[in-house]
Amino acid sequence: MEIDRRAFIASLGGPAVVALMDHEAKAEALEHYMEEKLDTMVAAQQPEKFPTVAEIQAQIETRPFRRGTGSVFTGQRGENVKLL
Repeated sequence: MEIDRRAFIASLGGPAVVALMDHEAKAEALEHYMEEKLDTMVAAQQPEKFPTVAEIQAQIETRPFRRGTGSVFTGQRGENVKLL
């Protein structure tokens, strides 16, 4: 994650405010600033729409295994999951 140093210092109130802060306060401020930036980055990357039930059903019918079940419910000959 790239951090703009000037923007970070400006978000704290400027160089004068940063000069008055002790090391722990600076570290806390940096941590909170990075958390906020990370949250905005994650929110921007999330899909805008979740798959519908019909889309998930179509995926299930075209796949020879169920997601998350390991090899317990896997068709041995690659047959359709619905047949299991």
